[in-house]
Amino acid sequence: MRKLFVSSLAVLSFAAISASAEAQYGDAYPPPQPQYAQPTYAAQPAAPAPQAGGMKETSGFLGPRLNFDFSNLTAEFGTMIVTEIEGGVWIKNKVQIFLGFGTAVYGMRVQHEDMDDPDVQRYGNLLFHLGARFHVTDPSPGRAYLYLGLDTVFIAGISKTESGGDEDEDTDDIVKEAIDRVGFGPLLGVEFLVSDNFGIGAETGLRLFVNNLKEMTGDEADHYDHNREAYLEVPFALRLMYHF
Repeated sequence: MRKLFVSSLAVLSFAAISASAEAQYGDAYPPPQPQYAQPTYAAQPAAPAPQAGGMKETSGFLGPRLNFDFSNLTAEFGTMIVTEIEGGVWIKNKVQIFLGFGTAVYGMRVQHEDMDDPDVQRYGNLLFHLGARFHVTDPSPGRAYLYLGLDTVFIAGISKTESGGDEDEDTDDIVKEAIDRVGFGPLLGVEFLVSDNFGIGAETGLRLFVNNLKEMTGDEADHYDHNREAYLEVPFALRLMYHF
């Protein structure tokens, strides 16, 4: 009994000492805690859907063009190649309104053996374009688009003739009547958009021209120098356009 009593007393004493230590210092072996807080990530907004490539709905364009005239190439006052500057506005990515200006000046000089002063004739054209283009396919950078159009051309003649050192005004009037003309007709063209701001194109069509724009009355209508003529032209042009 004595040994049992001593053993029980020892167990009770150990239990009392353990309870007192836990109350004073806490758990001797606490569970491990993470050393670093886990990062939190806020929800990111969804990326916008990519937009289909295309030109701005409304913009301007400007650039040079080179015109080749395939009518009356053998005529005395026919124009074969004309350089122009063209500009306009691009509306709703569907329609172009354009203006153009160009000039071609040429001439000849003839020296006669029995005359000290040569015969000199200089003549040329001033061209003014006004027209519209309608997109058949949608323009997009890196692709070519097709268009149809209508074009009106006003051509003013330039002439200065000198014979034997004196100006020949009568000849100048005849030349101007042959050169002065107006034409209009349809266009068909294509432009390849290298980028948003640069395009290379070509166009052709058919134009009806009427020359001698002076009003003819009385005997003038029967005079050879005042005949009014109409003819067709098949134009071809190369275009380099900067879009802005």
